[in-house]
Amino acid sequence: MTITLTTRPSRGQSYVDWRGIWENALNARVDFNAGALAGRQEWHDIGQLPGDWARTFTTRTNVGAIVFVVCSYRTPIAWFDAEAGHWVMPEVKYSNTTSKHQSLVRSALGDREVLS
Repeated sequence: MTITLTTRPSRGQSYVDWRGIWENALNARVDFNAGALAGRQEWHDIGQLPGDWARTFTTRTNVGAIVFVVCSYRTPIAWFDAEAGHWVMPEVKYSNTTSKHQSLVRSALGDREVLS
C-alpha cells in the first residue's frame, strides 16, 4: 500500500498535525508519494548520490540492511539501516527543492539518531 503525503500543510491543517503525519509515516516505514519526494521499502537506484555514499548505499542495500529509502527525484536522501538500527541522511547539497525535501525529512525524524 502506498499513501499520498503533502510537502506542506494543507489549508486549515496545523503544522503540528502535518508533521505528525510525516513522523508516523517514517516510523511505520510505509511507502509514500509526495510529488518528487517518495519513500519505498525497496529501492536500488542511486540517482545523483555521490561516489562514497553511492558505494555505501549499494553495499548496504545488497546485504539487505537498508529496509526503507526516502528519495527526492530518484536520488536517495535518507534511509533506514535496520542492521545498524538508525537512519542515515548524507549531508549532500542538491537543488533548492531537494534541500527542502531534506529539511522536511530531517524535521520529521526529530530526535532519532541520524548519521550523516
